[in-house]
Amino acid sequence: MVELNRRTFLSGSVAAGAAALFGTEAAHAAGAVKLPAKWDETADVVIVGSGFAGLAAAIEAKKAGASVVVLEKMATVGGNSIINGGILTATGCPQQKKHGIKDSPELLAHDMLVAGLYLNNPEKVKLVADNALSNYEWTVNELGVEYNPDAIGQEGGHSVPRYVFTKNGSGSGIVSKEVEKLEKLGVKVRTRTYVKHVLRDDTGRVLGLEVLEGYRFPKTGTGKTKFIRAKKAVILCYGGPADAHPLFLRVIPRSALNPVVLNLRTADAARFTPEF
Repeated sequence: MVELNRRTFLSGSVAAGAAALFGTEAAHAAGAVKLPAKWDETADVVIVGSGFAGLAAAIEAKKAGASVVVLEKMATVGGNSIINGGILTATGCPQQKKHGIKDSPELLAHDMLVAGLYLNNPEKVKLVADNALSNYEWTVNELGVEYNPDAIGQEGGHSVPRYVFTKNGSGSGIVSKEVEKLEKLGVKVRTRTYVKHVLRDDTGRVLGLEVLEGYRFPKTGTGKTKFIRAKKAVILCYGGPADAHPLFLRVIPRSALNPVVLNLRTADAARFTPEF
């Protein structure tokens, strides 16, 4: 996993990076949400989503010394991550070496670019490929995740077998360990908390969130309004393709979406990204 320097994080450079990510050039657009006169709660980092990425971000932020809030709109933790097949690309892992499979971050990056019809962002592809092994090692060494020690699999688009899978054959083998780690660090995921608005100042810098606590999916309007200030960063980890979400249907036909996970993988927070 990409290391986050404790001093860098607390000095605020991560917040600056988040501001760049979320947009600094535009002030609130017409009809933008008014900032609250008073914040109900303040934390260094507020994370939206409790799948693999959201929980990993929370663990690393907490270890870096930040106060952390993790929000999940569903009644249970894990989203689609907890029910997926528990597979993880791990270029250079012991399982590959055991079977004599030759692989490299460069080959993984090439496969990703080809599969993405070269529409991918090359820098981000390189970041993912270069850290595939360290991500695997982080789940093993930091979390204690158990993978099948002998098997290695090959998904479509990959030129060599390079994915490992959890012993229980489910993403719960990773999510449960992440939740356990977070609880040891003193962080509990807040379920049934729906993000209504991302709040920004006049420069466009993200300040925090307006949420609904006690939200009952999919009943709009349920829950009590609360304003949470994020001093360092708001991190959106809202998931992948969702049922008929216009941002995804531009490139992915509805028929290609898996109906089994659509109720969990709603990617509601994707509605904020066009603003940034």
